[in-house]
Amino acid sequence: MQKITIPYPLPINHADYKGRVPTEKDYDRLIDFDCQIYVGDKLVCTYKQVSPEVKKILAYASANSTSKKSSRTQGVITNSTVFGALPRVAIREDYCRFSGDTKKDPKMFTLLSRAAQELWELYQTDYPEMSQYFAQEANAINPDWMKTGTPFSTININKNFAIKYHVDAANMTNVFSNVIIGKKKAEGGYFVMPEYRLALAQEDGFMAIIDGVNVMHGVTPINFLSETSYRNSFVFYTLKNLKHCGCKQEEIARMKVKATERAIKRLDGNTELQQLQRKRASNTI
Repeated sequence: MQKITIPYPLPINHADYKGRVPTEKDYDRLIDFDCQIYVGDKLVCTYKQVSPEVKKILAYASANSTSKKSSRTQGVITNSTVFGALPRVAIREDYCRFSGDTKKDPKMFTLLSRAAQELWELYQTDYPEMSQYFAQEANAINPDWMKTGTPFSTININKNFAIKYHVDAANMTNVFSNVIIGKKKAEGGYFVMPEYRLALAQEDGFMAIIDGVNVMHGVTPINFLSETSYRNSFVFYTLKNLKHCGCKQEEIARMKVKATERAIKRLDGNTELQQLQRKRASNTI
């Protein structure tokens, strides 16, 4: 594997880049081979092609997974699919659960978990201290919600979306971000890091591990060459709020309680129906 060393990153003002579309003026070198990128003597990025097995999984998932519009933490709208565990969200679903796609397509979740395992092996090889910390943090989450065979709890498939410059929200503090690319009959979609003056070509089947919380990055526009074209990003992460989850049975009970509370609230003052709803709930939990 080749080694690229950057003596000093280019000082940039993140505010000048955030929300802007990356262009070819933002990088001097396009990386299309396996490599490790260092700043001084610190490894800051690993870029590597996945195994043929995982490459087939990416193609299968790109062809067979559904997607819907969703909003990232920073408010960016994407077409995406979520697999794995999700924590409580007070304003919507105030109980821990597996995503709807996980329950609808368990085969897909199993296949994506295999990709997660290969990615995790790379973390352990290239970032052993970080991996040890990550594993310890993930162990604080009830095992009912950790089903990928790795410290990753959750997987996003973002479909045909070139995200503008941003830095990642830290799902797990002090753990680098990652992305694996599934790509077919598409050009562009380069992963640009302007302070390094580098771009990753992100061809089909390449994975990257990067300090996305601190390093500004974005994706150049994608040119789709046919009706069957795609350029999908697979992101593996762990939602730290899962540590507040009880076991699966406890969260099922919580779901029933919350559903009852919402139903009673909707009755809006009808005392007789509220009492009936409470009686029904007490008989089912």
